[in-house]
Amino acid sequence: MSNPFPHTILLAGNPNSGKTTLFNLLTGLRHKTANYPGVTVETRSGSMKILNEESGQFEHIPCVDLPGVYSLNPDSADEEAAVKAIRERVAGAAEALLLYVADSTNLPRSLDLFFQLRALGFRMVFVMNMADLAERSGIQTDTTALSEWLQCPVLSINSRGNKAVNQIKEAIRHSAAIPHIALPSPGAEEIRRKTEDIWKSPRINWAHFLQKADAWLMHPFWGVLIFMGIMTLVFQSVFAWASYPMDWIESGMAWLTTQIAGALPAGVFTDLLTQGILAGITGVLVFIPQIAFLFLFIAIMEESGYMARVSFLFDRFMRRFGLNGRSTIALIGGAVCAVPSILSARTISNRKERLITIFVTPLMSCSARLPVYTVLIALVVPDERIFIFNVQGLVLMGLYLVGIIGALGTAWLLHLFFPGKETGFLIMELPFYKRPHWTGIFDTVKSKVSTFVFDAGKIIVAISIVLWVLASYGPPARMKAVDERYASLPQTEETENRKASEKLEHSYAGIMGRVAEPLIRPLGFDWKIGIALITSFAAREVFVGTMSTLYSVGSEEESKLTKKLSEQKRADGTPVFTLGVSVALMLFYAFAMQCMSTFAVVKRETQSWWIPLAQFAYMTLLAWGSAFLAYVILS
Repeated sequence: MSNPFPHTILLAGNPNSGKTTLFNLLTGLRHKTANYPGVTVETRSGSMKILNEESGQFEHIPCVDLPGVYSLNPDSADEEAAVKAIRERVAGAAEALLLYVADSTNLPRSLDLFFQLRALGFRMVFVMNMADLAERSGIQTDTTALSEWLQCPVLSINSRGNKAVNQIKEAIRHSAAIPHIALPSPGAEEIRRKTEDIWKSPRINWAHFLQKADAWLMHPFWGVLIFMGIMTLVFQSVFAWASYPMDWIESGMAWLTTQIAGALPAGVFTDLLTQGILAGITGVLVFIPQIAFLFLFIAIMEESGYMARVSFLFDRFMRRFGLNGRSTIALIGGAVCAVPSILSARTISNRKERLITIFVTPLMSCSARLPVYTVLIALVVPDERIFIFNVQGLVLMGLYLVGIIGALGTAWLLHLFFPGKETGFLIMELPFYKRPHWTGIFDTVKSKVSTFVFDAGKIIVAISIVLWVLASYGPPARMKAVDERYASLPQTEETENRKASEKLEHSYAGIMGRVAEPLIRPLGFDWKIGIALITSFAAREVFVGTMSTLYSVGSEEESKLTKKLSEQKRADGTPVFTLGVSVALMLFYAFAMQCMSTFAVVKRETQSWWIPLAQFAYMTLLAWGSAFLAYVILS
């Protein structure tokens, strides 16, 4: 009995045609979609289940989602990779069936690539997607005449419904009758004339009214103002809403750690599990709410069609610094957390611009720096007002401006000294506004969270274990001497705090802090600050906990720590935390890459160790240099 089905189903089409959404519907898989080109340049594979009516058995046909392009004549390196992936399938054109997915609301744009593929000899079905949008827009298409002209079946579908699957399966069952000879492309005049006869779009439709919204949303001034207002609300929501589940995660993990510590016998294994492994896992899980909320809003803006407009609006300004219009979201997102913001840089198609965006995003002051800033600002900046402005608030705003200047300046230098072979262009056709598809949005959020947890999470936990070993262990003789010194003393909270401080001082991390002291002494830092710099690589906010331990505060409450730090004196009686030292320390944290999660995500996104290592080295040098200048000028 012969098999009536093609060996492979290929999906091809322009970006923003709904091709990947249709692929997900046919295969049951979940992949990222977006409203502008350049999001994906790789193929995706799955299989489609279809009933063979002759045998009564189900067949599983391989299904491949080819990269979306506008033409087989590429203009960039990413498009070259996409076209190469398409041309590799030409050898099996006779045995495959190509579903060409076209945007029903813009048929003329879809025809150029169709004729190029048809000339390669593919057996094709022309799938007019988003038929519901075309109908609401008053667009009419003579599908019978179109089928005769294209010499292949034409389907009119909406890829967000199961009806489309049945239509496509029926076309596949009869695909053996479709010719697979290479047919020449018609001339431009014939395409124009035929299109005018077959596809009729009203001069005024519902999109005309939305164009009035674009007059505001894409205005050089009002558009920027509206976007900044939207993003302010987004980040305020992300910060406010995410704080609750983040607190729940931290509390839940703290409870679990306490339960495990109480159930297991005291020893190295218990300490490793509770203070190393579980601490690392907590460091992974606590980021999930921020990632989920941020990408929820980004996905809504993508699905609705607004994100493409934002990219276009900021593109000219960003290109002055070697960035891309799509870099805007990553940089603004860096003010909350660099981790999800670096993940969002995937939407940048130009490799050089994507790498520059990833490189400079951690320079934006994230929320994890706030505990460091607030402690040090309260230490040296008076709580006074200039008119209606609080001086401490102005200093905090200044630190955020320093991050913005550092990010844009670094991007400009990278663009200047490392010119790429390709020139980035933001060429896009703005999509129609449309209602977000919630299933796709939640799949996107799930994908982002999973990528972070299972890829970057492994590196975060590994680094957490290493830092725990360094902070918990030291030369046995020194650590034993500390234990013996406190064994005969009353076991009070004060003695426990002092003991923890001394053990940290004599640990390998403490030794590293003393070894690093000559390097940081020009900044006014001592070995205790050196320990905090090392341990806070787990996360910037660890600085507060480390300093609390070192100075025997016994609490991470900022007011107690600030008071304790203000009392510290050097051997000559001068204060340790002068204005120069405190400002230098703030600038060091403003620029230094003190976050293992960011390091891990950069490695994951670039698939290279060299880029995060270079990023770490550059940001450390920038941090040291700015801190040195601040200390010299203010001391």
